[in-house]
Formats: sequence, structure tokens, C-alpha cells
Amino acid sequence: MLPDPYDPADGPTGQGHPGLQLQANDIAQAPSNYVVPVVGQQRFGNSDGVPPGETFSIKGTPPDQYHYHRDGNKETIVNSTGDCPPLKYKYFAHLGCNTGRDFIETFNSGTFFYSLGNTSFWKTKTFVECVVEGKSPEEIKAALNADTGGLFFDFKKF
Repeated sequence: MLPDPYDPADGPTGQGHPGLQLQANDIAQAPSNYVVPVVGQQRFGNSDGVPPGETFSIKGTPPDQYHYHRDGNKETIVNSTGDCPPLKYKYFAHLGCNTGRDFIETFNSGTFFYSLGNTSFWKTKTFVECVVEGKSPEEIKAALNADTGGLFFDFKKF
């Protein structure tokens, strides 16, 4: 638990996540940018001009270390092997912001429904209703995109 108010002397935090404390070995040293399979988006879309195939360096000093800027925010890439345990499911929906880009590589079974950008759409009820009604993945995708103004949600069968 972080003290309130947060004291930077207590250690670095993840930008935008004041409760997340990062240790020096949590921060990736030279992570590479790449294009995420299936989705075709840069894994670490950034405004610093680091294209796929290039590596990021750590900028700033503790506790304000980061790798790049996205949407005006400093972003830190952490060392991780993924935090999703192996799952067995028929349909799985992760409908938060950029879930295709950020999570599709974690899944390997069933049908994964994901978003293609920043979302303010609340679609969990729509997804559950479609599954209960026995709709196909294509029908679920159409329902999720019904009032979004275009293709915002998609799916991948594994």
C-alpha cells in the first residue's frame, strides 16, 4: 500500500498508475517495437518515432523513468512473461482499450473478442446476450460494432 500522499522517495511508479511500484529490474532495458500478428498494429504505438524493428531506451531518472510517449503520456515497458494463465474457453471478450494490440499474443484457444483502439463503448451486456442467444462469432462481432461508427471490435479464432 502506498502512503497517501505518494512520496517519490518510496520508489518509481508506473505512469498513470500511482499504486504501481516498479523496481529497477522491472523496467525493460532495450525492448523492441514490433507489429502485433493478426491485429497488424504497432505493439508500442508512440509519438517518439520508434518504428517496428527498432528498440526503445530508458529515458528520465528514477522515479520518472519511461520508454516513449503515447497520447501525450509517458509509457514504461516492464519485463513480463504475460500475466494471463493458460485458459480453456469457447468465447473470451476483453473489450477494454486496445485489447487486440495488447493481449492477443497471450491467448491460444477458443475465440478471443478484442478492441482495435481506445474505447468508451460499454459492450459487456451485448456480448453476454449474444453468447446466451447462441449467436456465431460473426453475429457477435456485428452486434458489438452496431453503434460504434465502424469496425471497432473484432475476433480471432484459435
